[in-house]
Amino acid sequence: MSKALLTIITTTFNRSDFLIRLLNYFSDTHYKHRIDIGDSSDAFHVGRTKEAIKKIGKKLEIIYMQCPGIGINGTQHKLMQHVNTPYVAILPDDDFLVPSGLDKCIEFLENNSDYVAAHGYGAIFAFRP
Repeated sequence: MSKALLTIITTTFNRSDFLIRLLNYFSDTHYKHRIDIGDSSDAFHVGRTKEAIKKIGKKLEIIYMQCPGIGINGTQHKLMQHVNTPYVAILPDDDFLVPSGLDKCIEFLENNSDYVAAHGYGAIFAFRP
């Protein structure tokens, strides 16, 4: 894989379905940067996630850490200690970022060193029960 410029940090707790969906999305959209996952899940969800990473792992650069009992903030902090890319985004396991939009943000930041953040448009969808 090429040298990643961006790390996406994702934390999860017993939501392997959401995380697997997210990883499949990034695989299908040819995301080319790094994804760091902090997993505080129980053994069932850890097993499902590890199996999905094994299947998808060759298409994505994934760093996976088990983080039992330290909560979302502690997990994010632990993951931040390992970021070695110039840019980082924190993404909940049930949200999506569009890879082409991320690339545009990176390009903007690379060409405008007086900025420290970039973002695009967002959309929120909700389903009625």
